[in-house]
Amino acid sequence: MVLVEKQNGFTLIELLVVVAIIGILAAVGTVAYTGYTTSAKVAVAKSNHASIKKEIYLIIQQCNIDPSVTLMKDYGSRTESVVNCYKPNQRTFVGQYLINHMENNGRYTNPYAPHPNNPSTAAQRWNDCKWASTGGQYVGTSNIESKNSWDHITLCSCFKEPCSNSDNRLEIEIKYE
Repeated sequence: MVLVEKQNGFTLIELLVVVAIIGILAAVGTVAYTGYTTSAKVAVAKSNHASIKKEIYLIIQQCNIDPSVTLMKDYGSRTESVVNCYKPNQRTFVGQYLINHMENNGRYTNPYAPHPNNPSTAAQRWNDCKWASTGGQYVGTSNIESKNSWDHITLCSCFKEPCSNSDNRLEIEIKYE
């Protein structure tokens, strides 16, 4: 009688089936992960817009209550300064102080950064909000614009490319009272 030893292990076919299954799962997972990260970036950009808008409203409201407000008004400085909201018959409260304050406080980060053309901060100041939202390099940023106006600020945020499409950005004009 001849005894045959039983071999423990997998056949080549079994191994190929396992590798194929793992490949399919990895492909499906990668697509799902990409979708999740894209929607998360959009959500963060929209949340930054809402938070910046609320902070601007709070600062303006503080100016309505008190003739001065404390801001980190100087670019790149976390030193707080008292800013007079009014000059005789004219507001001195301008968008540049707001943008410096938003950049300096470090609360708003661009969800699309690092990107070669994207700054890491989510808050920026541009002279024309529509111009700033026409190129894909501004996706994830919230642009504060005052156009040297004493009665309003425009806040626009691009959350998806192309920024030139109005469906891919949020825009609001915030009036001083």
